Amino acid sequence: MEQLEIGDRLLEYDVKRSEEASKARIDVGMNSLDVIIPKGRGLDPEKFLKGKLDWVLKKKQKFEEYKEKIPERNFQEGSKLPVLGREREIVIRDQVSHELTEDKIIVSERHMKGSSLKEKVREILKREAKSIVNEKVEKLTESEDLDISKVYVRDQKTKWGSCSSKNNISINWRLILAPEEVLDYVIAHEIAHLENKNHDEDFWRRVENLNSSYREGYDWLENNNHRLIFSKEDYLERV
Repeated sequence: MEQLEIGDRLLEYDVKRSEEASKARIDVGMNSLDVIIPKGRGLDPEKFLKGKLDWVLKKKQKFEEYKEKIPERNFQEGSKLPVLGREREIVIRDQVSHELTEDKIIVSERHMKGSSLKEKVREILKREAKSIVNEKVEKLTESEDLDISKVYVRDQKTKWGSCSSKNNISINWRLILAPEEVLDYVIAHEIAHLENKNHDEDFWRRVENLNSSYREGYDWLENNNHRLIFSKEDYLERV
């Protein structure tokens, strides 16, 4: 770990020599700062970092501001979580299976052994997200001649959705914590990528054709994506 003195503080960073990198770059994370140098290139990492210092400090500041916005969630019985725009209470009941109702996230006490309440709630929401996403994709594409290979619901670290070159669509399960129009927008966005991998005017017209009110979901996601962090502790461990 290297250190760069900036006024009365020290900026810690790692220097990584890469055989794959074609040019030097700086990767800024919530809890990390890496200076990537192509292997064999005689470049001074500290001098390179100093040349990008204003940009690095602004990125670091944005991460700190983002971290402060992440909701503190209390995974206890009686606490609430937003699911598709509706607050739902976490309750534990002696019943055969877990259940999501209009106002409750019901955790089966019989299936609690060996797991925390937080993990069981995550399991319920992931399962529900998978069911809802598949239903929405099928409905949106039933009258379209589109070549979708597979639909995945995943815990993507940096993306809300993606469409691969093989036409596999992936949707982040945490979108279930947003209002429904946000999930609808992301699904329409990825379906539009089946025909157009760019973000040009034709692409956005296609998104609008699939979801005429997509702008509401787009704007919400731009301004409120921090609300979709399921657990602040989990998030900070990953970044």
